[in-house]
Formats: sequence, C-alpha cells, structure tokens
Amino acid sequence: MGNRYIYGGDIEEVSQLFSGRLKKDKNEVRVRLMYPDRDNYFWTLIQYRYDYKKGTISSVVGKITDIEEQKRHEEYLLEMSETDGLTGLRNKLATEVEIHWQERRQSF
Repeated sequence: MGNRYIYGGDIEEVSQLFSGRLKKDKNEVRVRLMYPDRDNYFWTLIQYRYDYKKGTISSVVGKITDIEEQKRHEEYLLEMSETDGLTGLRNKLATEVEIHWQERRQSF
C-alpha cells in the first residue's frame, strides 16, 4: 500500500505495524486511509497478527474494516457529553478542560 493512500499523521503507525515494531500485546490500530476512487480519507480499523518463524517475524496477517460510521457516532456522543442540552453551550467540565488546555499551551 503506497503512502499516497495513508493519512500523513498515520504513516508512522502503519510503518511500525508492517515492520513489527508495534507492542506485542496490541493487535489493532485505527488509521485513516484514502478511498482509491475518491480524494478523501476514511477511518479504518486494522486488526493484525504477526507470524513468526524461528523467533523472527515472517509475515503480517490482518484485515481492514471501515469504521467511518462508528467514528462519526463517537464524535456525536462526545459532542453531546460536552454540551448543555438546554442552552447548547459547552458544559462546565468541557469548559474547565478547555481552559486548562489553553493555560498549558500558553505556558510552553
């Protein structure tokens, strides 16, 4: 798979997957790939397993699943959890987290 089809921020993780450098207890990654016939990315779940011969990785076996709809639903639920249902404004916790994040960003 050429890097053209992998989102720039996910190339390193995919590279680590194929080179066997991911943690041994980890067996899946979420990355963005590009549709072959379109110019936009979609979220995928790559589940994989390393095959070993004499203690060395000989191959990677896996499957890629489109999880775009699941990611949209997760984003929707996150937005709902951060928004006051009555006013539509950010709730107290979401506001405190944002303030804390901005303070840390300014201190660097």
